[in-house]
Amino acid sequence: MQLHKVFIMILACMPIGVYAAQEMAAEIGALIQQLGDPQESTRVGAAIQLGKLQTAAGPAVSKLVENLESADSKEERWAIVDTLRRIGSASSPAVAALLRVYVEVPDPVLHKRVLDTIQSIGPAGVPSLILGVQQHDVQIRRAAVTSLVRLGPEAEPAVSVLSRNLLDPDIGMASATALGKIGPRAAAAVSALINMSTAPDLEKQLAATRALGKIGPAARGAVPELAMAAGQGPERLRTASIDALGRIGAGAPEVIPTLIGALRDGNDPVRESAVKAIQAIGPDAAPATPLLVGGLANIQTQSLCIQALKSIGGSTVPTLIEGLDDTNRHIQRGCALAVEAIGPDAAIAVPTLIRMLNHDDRYLARDVAGALAAMGDAGRPAVPNLVDAMSEEDEHIRKNFHRALSRIGPAGPESALALADRLHRPHPLVRQFAAWSLGRMGPVATLARTDLIDALNDEAPKVRVWAAWAIARVDRLDADPGLAVLTDGLHSEDTNVRMAAAETLGRLGPEASAAVGPLIEVIRDANPQVRMWAAWSLGQIGPDASFAIGPLTAALHDEDGRVRHWAAKSLVRLRGSPDAGSTSR
Repeated sequence: MQLHKVFIMILACMPIGVYAAQEMAAEIGALIQQLGDPQESTRVGAAIQLGKLQTAAGPAVSKLVENLESADSKEERWAIVDTLRRIGSASSPAVAALLRVYVEVPDPVLHKRVLDTIQSIGPAGVPSLILGVQQHDVQIRRAAVTSLVRLGPEAEPAVSVLSRNLLDPDIGMASATALGKIGPRAAAAVSALINMSTAPDLEKQLAATRALGKIGPAARGAVPELAMAAGQGPERLRTASIDALGRIGAGAPEVIPTLIGALRDGNDPVRESAVKAIQAIGPDAAPATPLLVGGLANIQTQSLCIQALKSIGGSTVPTLIEGLDDTNRHIQRGCALAVEAIGPDAAIAVPTLIRMLNHDDRYLARDVAGALAAMGDAGRPAVPNLVDAMSEEDEHIRKNFHRALSRIGPAGPESALALADRLHRPHPLVRQFAAWSLGRMGPVATLARTDLIDALNDEAPKVRVWAAWAIARVDRLDADPGLAVLTDGLHSEDTNVRMAAAETLGRLGPEASAAVGPLIEVIRDANPQVRMWAAWSLGQIGPDASFAIGPLTAALHDEDGRVRHWAAKSLVRLRGSPDAGSTSR
């Protein structure tokens, strides 16, 4: 048998994975040989090709390192460093050489690529970096610590050597930064950092203080020194110490008195740092609530205080309720905004908020409405009062009341009579939103049925339409008297009124057959939601709307997906197929 046939048979018997591995090994071997070529272009090309093989090119690392240290051009160095980065952790033997090149070659582009490469090598390169930190060459030590900073938590094995170098005049500051980047995993360095924080050099104090803060709760042992620094000395150190106390956090209740003291400080940055620290601590910082509420008076710190009060949570609400009646308008409005930020956990404030809707300061009333909106279901008792507030003259403030009504949701059945009473108020917007609110309640608003029927004759067209809409939602059987009102409503200038009319006609079903013509007109309305409700309603009317098949077919090409969807559903109904479903508002 010929030799080449034997070779083919051997290959056929080999597993595909083995054959592929052998091919890869052969390719890498050939590229390693090219790394020794006297032509630089060949060596650079080989390095680039090895980079494309990524981790599989690990066997080439030693030759790549050799070339890196002997390379004469920046292009070759760049190519080799980039390849080592692509190889990743398998390039860990190259870390020492990368540090040397970083120090010896004045090339900023190369420096960044070296640091990126060491970072990509990750924990596998840390042992070499630890050795680098202990070198006599200052530049190598700095480069090693810089790399450890970039590695962050992955540099945890270096905590001990970094701790020993905190007082080193050349790398002490960088070592503190590296420990801070390592974070909670650097807890073993706390004692050394405390020692550094008492050094006479302000920059070293700052570096140590920031690192302690980033270590977080594990640095609780540093609280006495940090508390002392927070109360005296340069502003930068005080704010850094306060920030660190906030990061150490709720696990150390002894930080709270210091932060409360800082809230009383006359220095603005110190107070702001204290507020942020309290926000970081959260509920355990509740003793700071009165001072935070007082801080709402300062428009510069108001938003910070609101966020801190939100972080502390529900325990602040009794104090916030008191603040709503404060003589300082900034405190009042700040308390309303804080209650809004806390949301449903501040539900005990609802009665006070309802009372504040009538406050002389209408901007305060606006903010109170926002707080009620944030209550969700707990804000439902406020619906009648918010309806009253729709008599507000300022349109922008009135919109906030409307937004609150929309977000709170339908009122409970206990509000039906109160809302029915508002159907007889002088202001048309109050009557309009009373009808709308009753409609949102649905069948539980049956006590208001008579008042809603009376409202069909209201002098305001919008009130009539919303009353008809509400009647259909409360009890569809009572809705027939509103048919003419709803048909007229399809031509209203108000988009919401047109939507309500179109929806309600659909709820009447076959009883609204007289409105098919106007609904066909509305299916071409400028507003897509109006078109959608018209398409839906035509289907609900049923066979009596069969002459709408043509317009509905045209609506299958509408630019709005909801219109297309309900046009298709209605066509199914009009052509005699089973129920195509329903929608609700």
